[in-house]
Amino acid sequence: MQELLMISVLPWVAHCVTQEQIGRFELVRMAFFLLKLRKLELQDGSQEREFERVLLRNAIFQQYVSLRTLGLSEQAHQLFQTDHCALRPC
Repeated sequence: MQELLMISVLPWVAHCVTQEQIGRFELVRMAFFLLKLRKLELQDGSQEREFERVLLRNAIFQQYVSLRTLGLSEQAHQLFQTDHCALRPC
């Protein structure tokens, strides 16, 4: 059974009205992308999976740029550190 990788805009995002709400949503989205990447990295190294990993890394980079624009680069770094420590002992 093949799992589809979908990255889309969620309809309830339009309900985020304050900068804080938008920032929190973007942080949650970054965390989701990092978890999805970790899951893909634990799977086989097929070309198809590698392509999905490359796309997801690009989405993570774009998400980081968005968070940096919102002034949340420190929180994004914390997510990276947490995710990195989950993969390898820190």
